[in-house]
Amino acid sequence: MKNKAGFTLAEMLVTVLSIGIVAALTIPVINNNRPNQEQVMLKKAYMLLGRALVELIQDESLYPDFDDTGFSDNSTQLCQNVASRMNTITESCGTNKSFVTTDGIRWTIPDANFGNGGDENHRITVDVSGDNNGQNCTENENNCTAPDRFTILMSKEGKLSVPQDSIAKVYLDRTRTNKTYSQIKKECPVQTPSENEPEQPQDGDETGDSNS
Repeated sequence: MKNKAGFTLAEMLVTVLSIGIVAALTIPVINNNRPNQEQVMLKKAYMLLGRALVELIQDESLYPDFDDTGFSDNSTQLCQNVASRMNTITESCGTNKSFVTTDGIRWTIPDANFGNGGDENHRITVDVSGDNNGQNCTENENNCTAPDRFTILMSKEGKLSVPQDSIAKVYLDRTRTNKTYSQIKKECPVQTPSENEPEQPQDGDETGDSNS
């Protein structure tokens, strides 16, 4: 009885080598076509915050008229109200003015002080990678190669914007890209955002109009 023919060692080596060559050619292409995750999540955060504020503004008991004093300086009301309009899994507005949503984003919303000489724009921080993922850094920090913490500015009317000359502005203005922060910075140098020179919302730019 004849033995069944099998693969020789040489044939197996050729097969493995061929698979390795195909993988070496295709993996870089796949990696280069992955979307910039920080940009994707920032656009999502901007859109979600806009929607939440649209809902809050409809009810003066939830979003006061800032022609008066609005939220008191030590109030956690704004943080709690925004969290109530999100898919929140952890809310700690009473201790560190923040909450975490099901997509892993950590939102930090300090006390709002628009009235009585307060800030013209309220600064909200979003960590789009969450506490345990990503570099957890801003573009202003040294050695931050992939910023995942961004500032969103909110006017007392509930309009959103981001600081001028920031990577957040670049991300929101662009369609989805697969370029990294370093690549974008080389082709379009991003200056350090000035806290005193925020982007001014465009006329007719309502809260719900996201750039996503």
